[in-house]
This record gives sequence, structure tokens and C-alpha cells, in this order.
Amino acid sequence: MAQTLGSVAVGSIVKIDENGSPVNYIVVHIGNPDVRLYGSACDGAWLLRQDIVENVQWNSTNANTLVGSTIMSTMAGYLGRYESHIQSAIKTVKIPYHPGNGWPLWDIKSGESGLECKLFPLCGYEAGLSGISGVMPIDGAKLDYFKSGLDTEANSKRIAKLNGAAAAWWLRSPVSTSTDGKFYVLPDGSLGSTSVNPSYGVLPAMIMDPTILVSDDGTVGVPASPTALTVPIQVMQGRQITVSWSAVDGVSSYILERKANTDADWVQVYSGANTSFEETVGTWTSVQYRVKSLANGKYGDYTTSTSVSVVPLSALVISGSDGSLGTLTNDVQYSVSSSGTSTLTVTETINGVNTRTYTATNGADNKISVVDLPTGTGTIKITASTNPGSGVVTVTREWTYTKAAITFPDAGSVADLTQQGKTIWAKTIAEAVRTPGIWGDNLGLALSKLAQAMLYDPSDSTFTDISGGAIPMVSIETGSYKGTGTSGSSNPNTLTFEFEPKALFIQEENDNYQALMLPGKTISYPFYNNGEDIMFPSRSYNRVAFSGSSVSWYCDGADSLATVQLNRSNVNYYYLVLG
Repeated sequence: MAQTLGSVAVGSIVKIDENGSPVNYIVVHIGNPDVRLYGSACDGAWLLRQDIVENVQWNSTNANTLVGSTIMSTMAGYLGRYESHIQSAIKTVKIPYHPGNGWPLWDIKSGESGLECKLFPLCGYEAGLSGISGVMPIDGAKLDYFKSGLDTEANSKRIAKLNGAAAAWWLRSPVSTSTDGKFYVLPDGSLGSTSVNPSYGVLPAMIMDPTILVSDDGTVGVPASPTALTVPIQVMQGRQITVSWSAVDGVSSYILERKANTDADWVQVYSGANTSFEETVGTWTSVQYRVKSLANGKYGDYTTSTSVSVVPLSALVISGSDGSLGTLTNDVQYSVSSSGTSTLTVTETINGVNTRTYTATNGADNKISVVDLPTGTGTIKITASTNPGSGVVTVTREWTYTKAAITFPDAGSVADLTQQGKTIWAKTIAEAVRTPGIWGDNLGLALSKLAQAMLYDPSDSTFTDISGGAIPMVSIETGSYKGTGTSGSSNPNTLTFEFEPKALFIQEENDNYQALMLPGKTISYPFYNNGEDIMFPSRSYNRVAFSGSSVSWYCDGADSLATVQLNRSNVNYYYLVLG
């Protein structure tokens, strides 16, 4: 199954097409080698071409500068070798560099001041050559693939070939004391220095988007595989089988292959943009399918189905065979198939009790939920019947099973819910609560059915149950406002709501002031100022009015009126209203 490039192990070989042919690249680092030296875009999957492209001069101008050099323009021209989706996945980055041309050893352009590029030569420090020469600038940090030093193991990781033979290749690090000196890697992987005039190997490095996918064979830039390939549990010879798979974003086509027990190898049965396929079942005893997606001229890895059991043409068949299902952890699945078109009636019996009778769809998958089965040991019996025209035909299938009881934490303690030694959680409250079958088996359906048994009368803001009794409905609204700094009867605060308010609570953001307002009362709850009560029932200058869907209030005749009125300038106030 395809994986992201960022999850590929350092040292692995991946393949990128150049002019339509796959070329090996080494994964030399994942992530940003040093955030102090490299721009933020350098956090990605670092790849180095395994073999040298060609020999070129470092710079035709005899200067050891990196910017505008012959080797950088040569590498920029290599981008056209890659397919468009690979070019897009190669990140535009800023790499640290020494300007060259005799600048001081320590003068490094790093971080967001680094050289912007897509393809670049490695520096000495990145290739594990730190501290080898006193005139080599610290223009990078060692990449995880390389080993520091000049011993045999360290040198071996730096050996690159041109036309099948080990050859020298350029580093981007200059000899800092010189205007034309440049470091390079010798054919044996050790360090050398020379002027910019000789022609040595071009070995491009790149930093790619770590989320791009890599196939099992190492090909970079393949599409994702369909996450699901759905097939029936069982099919019947001579009848139709339907196969479907999940769509993949950006995919233009799929290839579906089949392998029946009579096939020596996989056989392509469909190619196109559809996400389903139907064919007639042959005289097989089993069949399996696999699908892969196509995008940008590349196929992803296969998604393979489970094996499907094929039964001979028969009046009536239930999938599987009698016997023990063992300890159950998943739902019990089965199908009922018939060679005819008559109605299929199925009855499920659990431990001698008929739990469900229904009309089955020919060949469709059915299930008995494991959560509905009693714990301990039990018996499941499936009885199916149909009339193909010559009388009623009935078949049965019997299974035994074991279901472990769910263990709960000891009383008085808090612990995870576990089943069979594994921690489990329901995804929702509705899944956590089981209800009787007449209520839909789960809380979500039960509440839905309950809602249908109640009528809402918006004219009197009550619910009415099926017996005619009134159930009061409470409306709640929350919100906030920002104070303006004004106060007094000519500058009241007013809030308007979606319903007629019955009570309003306001809280200042710094918790210093709060109030509870009720109809017919000024302020029925004290303000608080850092623990000191300011009892507004005793202060007649504070006025509150409830009118329709609005509440207004103001304060006159006191110090710090805006503060008392809950309207301090640029202060946030939060409210909760009940109706």
C-alpha cells in the first residue's frame, strides 16, 4: 500500500521519472536539518539523485560565487525533465550558503536570507564533511543519511557514479579564503578542493512535499488507492456479482482485475472512470477482485477484496456453513441467495427466541449486530424459505458463538471501559445507549421516535404530548456586547432577542461586575466589585425595563456611572437570557 514520502525511511531508494524514465533518488533526510540555518520551507523530504547527471564547470566566470553560477543555472534547467505533478511537489526553498568570492568564513546567508531555489548541490556539512577543512564555511547541517568523517563507512555514503563508474561531484561550499576555490567530493567519497574551472559531476538535491505518495515499488507521485473495495459475502453461479470501490480525488480512471479459482493469474475486467462493475458469475468456487487508480500517468497500488464464496445454482442457499463462530467481536454477516425471483422470507432465532422475520434481497449482505447478542455462549439459527414454483423450499443455517461480557470498572473508581482486554469507547452517546427494538435499538432512533410523539405549538411556547398535556419550553440565548462608555437615562443599554425574555444575566469580562435582571424589578441581584457588594435594590437611580423581546437599563446619580451601568468603554460583556 502506498505511503507518504515523509514516512519513508532515510536511506531508502525511491524512483522519480526523468523524461519518462525512472531514476533512483536517495532519501537523505526528513524534516528541517537546523531551523537556525534553513528557511521554514526546508522542512520536507530531502532527496539526492543517486547517480551524477553530467560533468560541468562550477562557474564559467572563474568566481566561486553560488548566485548566478553555471551549476545553479544548469540545475534549474533540469526541472523540465520532471512531470508537472513532480515539479509542483518539489518545494521552493531557501538554503544557507556562503557568498564566495573571498568573503569572511563566518559570513553565511541563512534562514529567510538563504538562496531561493528548487534544485541545489549539497554543501560539505550536509554531506558529513564538517570540520574537515578550516576554510570550509558552516553553510549547512549534516543530513541524517550521511556519517561524519572520512573513514571508509562515511566515504561510502558519498560515492556517486557517472555512466556506471565512481566520479567526482561538486559541493556548493566555496574555499572561503579564495575567490575561485571550490570544494568537491572525490570518486572515493573523500574531500577535495580545486578552482571552479574543472568539470565535475552535477548531483542535484531537492526537498519535496512529504505528503506526496510513494508506491510499494518506490515510485514517487502515485495516486492514492481506493480505501474500500466492496464485494458480496457469497454469490451464485450464473447470477450477477456487483463490485464497487471508493472514489479517489484527482483520479481519472481505475483498473479492476479479477482472479477466480480457475484463473492462473489476475485478469483485467474493467478500465474506466466508474466506481462499480457488474458481471455474470462463472462456474467458479471462489473469486477475488483488486482495483488501482490512475492519475498523472501513474497507477497507485492495488486495493484487494476478500475472497468471495461461489455456490452452484440452487433454489435457495444461506452463506457459510454450520458450526462455531468462535468468540464474537464483530457483527455476524450472512447472505441468502436463490436461482429464482420469488420472495425470500428469513427468520432469525437467537437462543430459541425468534428475534426478527423479514423479506431478504436476493444475494444481499445481512447482519446481526454483535451488541444485540446475549453474552456467554449462544446459538444463532437462520431459516430462509421461498417458492420457486414447485412448492416451498426451506433451508437453515445454525451457528454457535461465545460473547464475552463487557467488564466495567469497580464501583467508586474512574477507569476505561474495556472489552476482551482492550479499551473501548462509543463514538456517540446514541451508540452507547441501547434501547428495545420497538424504539429503534439505539438512543438516536429512540429520541427521533419520541419527538414524533410530541407536537409543538409555537403560539404558546409549549410542547403538547400525545395525551394533550402542556410541557413548557425554555428558550436560551447567549451573546456579548462591547461597552461604549456612556450612561444615564438618555444613554440606556438595550439588548433585543429572538423571544420574549424572562431573565437576563450579564457578566463583565474581568469578572468584576455582574447582574441578574428580572421583569418588574430594578436589579434583583447585587453587582459585585472585587468581592464588595453594591446592592442595587437600595439604589433607586438604577432602572430596568422589559418590553416585548428587548431589555433596557440605565443608571443615574452615582459615581462611575458607565461602570455601574455595565457599559465601560471598550470592555466586553457577556450575557445569558432565558425566555
